[in-house]
Amino acid sequence: MDMNDLLLKVVIGIVPTLLVLWMVYEWVIRPRKNAFKADGCDIHLDKANGLVHLASHDDVASHTVKLGCGLFSFHRHTITETQQKWRPGTPGRVTLYPTGGGLYTGEQTPGSEGYWRTVIKERSLGTSVSVQEVDPLLHYHQQWATNHSLQQAKTERMVTTLQMTDRGANAFKRWVHAHRHVLTPNEKLIRQQWENSCKRLLKECRQDMLVKPLKNPLELFDYTPAPNIRYLVLGKNGEGFFKSWGSHDMHAITFSQLRGDGQKLTVTFQNGWQEHFNLTSNQIGRLHEIRRRWEKHRPVMAVGIR
Repeated sequence: MDMNDLLLKVVIGIVPTLLVLWMVYEWVIRPRKNAFKADGCDIHLDKANGLVHLASHDDVASHTVKLGCGLFSFHRHTITETQQKWRPGTPGRVTLYPTGGGLYTGEQTPGSEGYWRTVIKERSLGTSVSVQEVDPLLHYHQQWATNHSLQQAKTERMVTTLQMTDRGANAFKRWVHAHRHVLTPNEKLIRQQWENSCKRLLKECRQDMLVKPLKNPLELFDYTPAPNIRYLVLGKNGEGFFKSWGSHDMHAITFSQLRGDGQKLTVTFQNGWQEHFNLTSNQIGRLHEIRRRWEKHRPVMAVGIR
């Protein structure tokens, strides 16, 4: 075996090994480190103080985000370049075949003309990473709330924007994913807590001493971000009760306080205050059944929904 063959075998054996080691470092070891550095950006976890520190080469200030409150948005920027390239034609040719006796026969293949063609290429300008700090509970509660009539509070604070190459941004995305349990809000846990709170509020309304005797009533309810519940219940004969956000008491209402317009139901109280509910087709059908029963019992007072 000469030296060239030996060198070739060594290269064939080492290169795949180095490639595997590089992939293990980039995909397993590097994302699990407490610090990340790439493209002039320096990010590291400070678990003792509950913060993540962010610094970059194009920002004099250093920024911090509370652990469990970070949102990271990746935006890749590209431009489209158009070029005109000349594609040369092919020359024509003549092919001759001997037929004997010094004679030849042939065939002619025509050529083609050259032409300009348009080439469209996409070129990357890098990736920007927007970093925000949010109030986790309020951020998700405002997304999941079914009533947005109250003024919405601001849930996020823009911290900084990091500029990276596509390769650096992909590495940072893996780092964020590896540390997502300490960097970003636990949406699954917050969702579970939200659903449990909503179920508890609805259960409290249904078990109220005024509501409990009603058999198969029509219920209309929605949730604000706190969460709080707004609850309207109507019995089969038109008797009803209403509970507003944050209130602990049920207030009796009569069917004559209800007005309908399309799929919207309005409840008007004695002080002139109004509450509006959006109804589904099934709920509208149930409401008409209640109206007919109510009118049968109180024909003179039948001035409600028509």
